[in-house]
Amino acid sequence: MNKMKAFSSKLKENAASVILCLCELIVGILLLFRPVGFTRGIIIAFGLLLVIGGGVCIYRYFKSEAEAASRQQNLTKGLIIVMVGLFCVLKSQWFIAVFPILTILYGVVILFTGAYKVQYAVDSRRLKKKNFLTACISAVLALLFAAIILWNPFKNSGVRWGLIAVYLIVEAILDCVVLFGDEKKIAAFVKNKKEASKARREEKAAQKAEAAKSAESEAAQMAAESAEPVSEDSSSAPAAAEPAVSAVADPETK
Repeated sequence: MNKMKAFSSKLKENAASVILCLCELIVGILLLFRPVGFTRGIIIAFGLLLVIGGGVCIYRYFKSEAEAASRQQNLTKGLIIVMVGLFCVLKSQWFIAVFPILTILYGVVILFTGAYKVQYAVDSRRLKKKNFLTACISAVLALLFAAIILWNPFKNSGVRWGLIAVYLIVEAILDCVVLFGDEKKIAAFVKNKKEASKARREEKAAQKAEAAKSAESEAAQMAAESAEPVSEDSSSAPAAAEPAVSAVADPETK
């Protein structure tokens, strides 16, 4: 019960971070399987939000007094935002045509995220937190993936989208470990898993060795059993030859 209460309280304290981790995981999975369709959906959703925001600005312009409205210029802002939003909604295919540029934008976002994670890792080290190692791995991965995506060693943009998807999934898992995981317990769990797998391998090797020994003993026993009739025949051969020799010798004596 105490562990459940501690976990629930920690979940409430880090609700925003948990939601971010879930979003990273969902976005990574969607990008991994449908990068074009998902990106187009994001553009359309962003356009709808812009249309709503522009409509709010226009509404505020007409609800404000004439003098205040002229200073704020909400009508101009609202119209521009609405036009940009409609362009995103109606011409989302244009953004897909410049698809490689979007991967560069994702790479820049990942680079900025990596810089933030470096700060967090250094802070964890200085504050002697338990999750320093996981935070450090997360920061290194972010910078590494950002460098690969921005450097663009791949001619195929699909490979870059796959890297972005893998990065988001891995980062979501690492962020969850940083939030809720205890590195000592995780290390102990991994160690126990390794010891269990090693014990299974040793058990299998012992079973194979025992099976080989039993096979050798059975082969030796079969060889011994097959050799026994031959020895009996060879021992009876001189006994059968003795009467023949005596029969040859008898005429001479006669």
